[in-house]
Amino acid sequence: MDVELIDLPGGFTERRDYWDEKSFQQDLQDEKNGSIRQDLREATGALFFISGEDLIKRPVEALKINRVFAYAIEEIRKHNDGNVKGRADVPIWFIITKCDAIPDVSEDELRGKIGALLEAAHTTQEDGDWLPKTFFKKGKNVRIYKSIAMGKWEDAQTPPSIADYKPVNVVEPMEDLFICMRESQKDLTKTWIKLGAFAAAIVIAITAGLSYWFDRNHWQNVLQAVQRARESDNYVQAIAMLDNFKTPFPASLLPAFVRAGGELKSIRDDVYKDYEAALYAPIAPEIAKVDTTTLPRVDDLFLDTTKKIDEYLKVLRFAEINPENYAKVRNAAWYFEMGRLFAFEQNMEGVTPDEEFNFIVQSLNYEVPEAWREQVQARIGRLLRHWAMTLPPDAGIDELANYSGKVEQLAGYHDLTDGLMADMNRLRGTWEERRENIIVQNEIGDLLTYKPGEGMPEEEFNLIIRGLNYETPEKWRERVEKVVNNIIQHWTRTLPSDARIEEYADYIDKAAQLCAHTEIKADMAAYLTECRETWSREIDEKWRQIAATWIAEANSASPEDGLDILAHHMAEKTTPAVREMLKDAQDKLYDALADKGIMDYPDNAGELRALIQKFPSMTASAKGKLQERISQIRAKQLAAALNGVRSSRTIEELSNRLKSLGEDSTNPDVAKAIEESVRGLVDARLKAMRNEASAALGKGDFAGGRRNLENSLENLNRDVQSVLDKDKAKPYTNAASSTAQSIMRELMHGHAAQCKQDFQRRKNTSRRQDVTACLDVLKGFINTWPEPEFLSSGEGAEVKRASDFLSVIQGGIKGRLMVVNGDFTAADGLIFTPSIYVVVNEGGRRLFTTSTEKSTRPVFRDSRDFTWTVETGRISVTAYKAGTFSDSVVDSWYVDPSGFYGFASLSGTGRGKHTLTIDFTPSISIPAPPSDW
Repeated sequence: MDVELIDLPGGFTERRDYWDEKSFQQDLQDEKNGSIRQDLREATGALFFISGEDLIKRPVEALKINRVFAYAIEEIRKHNDGNVKGRADVPIWFIITKCDAIPDVSEDELRGKIGALLEAAHTTQEDGDWLPKTFFKKGKNVRIYKSIAMGKWEDAQTPPSIADYKPVNVVEPMEDLFICMRESQKDLTKTWIKLGAFAAAIVIAITAGLSYWFDRNHWQNVLQAVQRARESDNYVQAIAMLDNFKTPFPASLLPAFVRAGGELKSIRDDVYKDYEAALYAPIAPEIAKVDTTTLPRVDDLFLDTTKKIDEYLKVLRFAEINPENYAKVRNAAWYFEMGRLFAFEQNMEGVTPDEEFNFIVQSLNYEVPEAWREQVQARIGRLLRHWAMTLPPDAGIDELANYSGKVEQLAGYHDLTDGLMADMNRLRGTWEERRENIIVQNEIGDLLTYKPGEGMPEEEFNLIIRGLNYETPEKWRERVEKVVNNIIQHWTRTLPSDARIEEYADYIDKAAQLCAHTEIKADMAAYLTECRETWSREIDEKWRQIAATWIAEANSASPEDGLDILAHHMAEKTTPAVREMLKDAQDKLYDALADKGIMDYPDNAGELRALIQKFPSMTASAKGKLQERISQIRAKQLAAALNGVRSSRTIEELSNRLKSLGEDSTNPDVAKAIEESVRGLVDARLKAMRNEASAALGKGDFAGGRRNLENSLENLNRDVQSVLDKDKAKPYTNAASSTAQSIMRELMHGHAAQCKQDFQRRKNTSRRQDVTACLDVLKGFINTWPEPEFLSSGEGAEVKRASDFLSVIQGGIKGRLMVVNGDFTAADGLIFTPSIYVVVNEGGRRLFTTSTEKSTRPVFRDSRDFTWTVETGRISVTAYKAGTFSDSVVDSWYVDPSGFYGFASLSGTGRGKHTLTIDFTPSISIPAPPSDW
């Protein structure tokens, strides 16, 4: 478990107005570093250490600390932005320390001393809405421990020996806290899971109810629509509605046993039964009339029955609903189909050839009685011959192939006579021959009639490819090969002797394509290979001539331009020999380029280096020349750089020099010289800062001295970081910051000494303006040194206590001035006990008179409201003995309550012959003044 500790109270954290600011950590840029108030509201546990010794012996100071703790507990228990976060369950542990100093004090008494803190820690959410009261009513996980560190500590660095060190509740409470924090988080998670499950159950219940109602309503609508279709004998529609029924979303998420539609299967079976009965009713009488010994008599009723039989047999479900009826209809179907054959021959208007052929094939699939066979075969023969005559004289390739394929399909039917089948095969042969002639004419007709030279070379090549790709019938093959070879020979001669390189390359590629073709003959492939070799030699010679002109052009230009010219041409697709020529010329130009660069830039290493970078393919010899010259230039530049760095008198001057050094600043020798210069310049600046601070200390200008010191430090750090990178600058900036802190503490000590001197000079004053003047001096210190490191300990803390003290007494202290008791035994008479009363005056003005007590040791307890200021005059307290005729003075005491501590002199006992005790009880808490001021 990661633990983040928040220090409360102490330093700036005592002031609640700082709680919304980001914490003062070493790295103020850390975005995870939130404000104290935010940290408290997000804390998952709290551990408060309270001094038991302070609770018992210094209750006023403990009360001040506890007040800050109470504020912290209030923030811990708060909900974030009103959201329920279970904050009442956050564990809060109170560790009462230094209990070895109060061994006789019980834990219950300590609880009473921090009662307000315990009450705040036990705060619950019982007064909130129903949600937090129901799910987050906790208010537990609050504990108190007495901690004792037994053993003698010789000093802060030397702990007691193991034998003597017997602590009580030093580590165990923190371990218990971590365990409780884990359990608290688990309990909170479980609570949220329960809350989420409760909400989900409500949503599911509502959704399920609505889904159930919607599902039932949808099913009833479907049933009503099905019923209307059945009543109108539209069984197909009724069955379709039942088949398409689906439970709608979200009802489909419900369990199957509660969804509607459970009776769908039985209702669909009923619809199919009604449908079957309705179709079978008009078919049954006609089936009963069937006489297979005679040919069917075809009329309108017969044809209508045939259609109904087709519709009946298409519904395969009828075979399950009523297998007996379905078998009767299926067995009688052939009879009605034969009747349709007879009727089809008589009425063929509007029938397509494909429909006619399909009807013939369908008729061949039935087994007919032997007595019918001759008549059926005759009718099928007539229909086939009629179908064959539907092929138009100008039929195309696809139509001829279609008719031929259908004739081939008839070969599997034995009911066709041999003569009819022979006629059909003769027709098929005729159609195949017509088809082949059309293919040859369409595909290679222009090839067979082509004369070499009639077309362009590109057209001749395409004609050659087409002739090679075509699947030539055997009787045409020899003729086609002869024509193709003649065209190839003519095509190779169409390349002129003055052709361009691109034309030669195109012919070479096309000749290679022909050689790779599977239909090319060996002699023709050899001829094409010889042509390719001749053309390749021509290309090589042309490239050599062109390369010579390129090299001449490059040599006539400057080396840099010449290299660009060659690089451009080397990217072109040439021959290996040409590329070698260009490479040799390029190497010579690189050497010329290096010589020219050295001549043009004898002292500029950057230009020479840029030249190398611009031409990365430069030869090793040329690059070596340039690099050697660069090394010479760099040596001169480095010597100048070192001299400039070492001669710098200020960091600003050094920074300006470094800007002009460029890459020389990274040289190890230069970098070392830079650090040495920085070290000396920083020491000089720090010495000047110390001198300035000493001058400010002598003048008493502490705020100005601090301001000048901080500005000087900021400027120094900025200057150092402008010269060195972050890592190298850090030791110097750290040293400067450390020195500045030391100087600043000297200034602070001097300022604190001045404050103490002013306080001591004025502390016995009787003038109120002296209090104000001294307080201004103290506040000037606090404003100048507000950081916790200055105000939380040592002299700064003394100044802070003095300021807090004077802030309270500046306007006076209201309270009660009381005469407590006295001892007047010396005034006792022999017979009568005297009656004593006391009169209290301020500067001759009576403040009050006590009651009269008949006792030598009277207890008065008389008081009055009284406001003390440093200007309060002399207080006289006179005791009188009441007499019969007149009162007499028994004794008098005088108090001078002026000065910063004058209020304390109003409480005490005056002693002499008689004693009298008075007491001044302030109505407010007065901070403790500095210890030795």
